[in-house]
Amino acid sequence: MRILLIAYLQWSTYDLVMRIPNLSLASISAHADKKICNIKVVDLLMAGSNSSKQLGKLLREYKPDLVGFSVATSQYFQAIKLAKIVKEFDKNIKVVMGGYHPTLDYEEILKNDKEEFVDFIIRGEAELSFNEFVKALNNKKSLDKIPGLSYRQNGMIVNNPPGDLMDIDEIKLPDRDARIITKGYHYFGYPADIIEMSRGCPFGCSFCCSPIMYGKNYRKFRIERILEDIKDVQRRGAKAVLLADHNVTGDPYWYNEVCKGIIDSKLNNMKFGVQASVKGIKQVSGLAENMVKSGVEWVLLGIE
Repeated sequence: MRILLIAYLQWSTYDLVMRIPNLSLASISAHADKKICNIKVVDLLMAGSNSSKQLGKLLREYKPDLVGFSVATSQYFQAIKLAKIVKEFDKNIKVVMGGYHPTLDYEEILKNDKEEFVDFIIRGEAELSFNEFVKALNNKKSLDKIPGLSYRQNGMIVNNPPGDLMDIDEIKLPDRDARIITKGYHYFGYPADIIEMSRGCPFGCSFCCSPIMYGKNYRKFRIERILEDIKDVQRRGAKAVLLADHNVTGDPYWYNEVCKGIIDSKLNNMKFGVQASVKGIKQVSGLAENMVKSGVEWVLLGIE
């Protein structure tokens, strides 16, 4: 099975200071059974100014059986337009959506998608569910056991129960080799990539997307795994790293040890951008200093 996973990350004026590759799609690819599928990941915004034209080119060249879209709310209407292009190219290509917006609004998307450009939605954390989904499609098996899957069946919308969150120690490093486009990403002008040190957040702020995706849950990667991930993006030419973590100071004592690990491993020649809380930084004496020593140059602060 040939699979094309598409991100279309456009943040208006943010594009002037950062263009960062999609992390979730590379992580999904890392957990897919490569014996039955070949996955390519593309950040479509980087493919050129005309996304529709670029998608058509990719469809002709790659001839996918399944196309997936990672979608935030600001990208939803563009994603629907792109899904329409996929179906007009070949109505037999299956289209699946995931990400924050579909996880929140899955019922409305399937109900209002009168032309049925979107066949499936995977809600929540998708690595394991997507792999099970691909295996079911490949083997023509029932879809009713796939966690977090929403789809239409006999004119009705079916929402399978959500799955459990992954064991943090079983999450593999992202499959960055699956990316079609590897150049042009930057953070404040420095060649850049993205990693994660943790998932979720211990807080449940009503305005935040984290509780929707992960619940009020905070999981931390092992420091050794984090250092390995930093080395991977460094080998690929990154000079700056954006952390996908919603709140890297969810456990400030742990993050202080991460900073020390980066310093001791001499990976502090990288420049890091993080999201953190004032409370978290203040909670541990010396954390701010260690953040600077570890290479942190940009902090998006939550002051709630």
